[in-house]
Amino acid sequence: MSYFPKPILAADRLGPSAPEMSLLKEFAPEKVWEKAIYQAARSPFLRYRNGSVLFDPKTDRVLSSACAHPAPGVLQRVSSLHAEASAIGRAKYVDLEGSEAVVVSTSAKTGGWAWSACPCIACADQLLKTGIQAVHFAQRDDLGVWHVISRSPQELLALSQRVQGREARLQRILVPVY
Repeated sequence: MSYFPKPILAADRLGPSAPEMSLLKEFAPEKVWEKAIYQAARSPFLRYRNGSVLFDPKTDRVLSSACAHPAPGVLQRVSSLHAEASAIGRAKYVDLEGSEAVVVSTSAKTGGWAWSACPCIACADQLLKTGIQAVHFAQRDDLGVWHVISRSPQELLALSQRVQGREARLQRILVPVY
């Protein structure tokens, strides 16, 4: 029996359907995914809402959870505290060595999954420094098929750096010089 409100996994598509949830259980316990979806629903942002849960894979115990929210003290510019960084910050007295993270991103408009919940380069770096061993997130490919991806923070960091380097090279090529 789940201790979260039922609308999270119901037909309003705030979260995955029953077949999708069976796929997710291979990577992390159902209660961890539910908690991440719950945290994403708490996010105040108008387009995409992110939630993150840090858990111990040996005991399936949730160590910390958080949603993305505006950074405190920032008034005039768009800035946010990412869900992963917030979850790490909330676990300041917990040893996160060997734990795993689940990251969920939902669309505020449709209530369904967003395109990708892959952590950014800064969050991947923080996950690596705290000793997180794996990050699980859902991502849709170009054909519209959903996949749950499990990567180590080192792989995410290397992937993010490659992508950012390629984007920087493209910008240098495509930006006209006057």
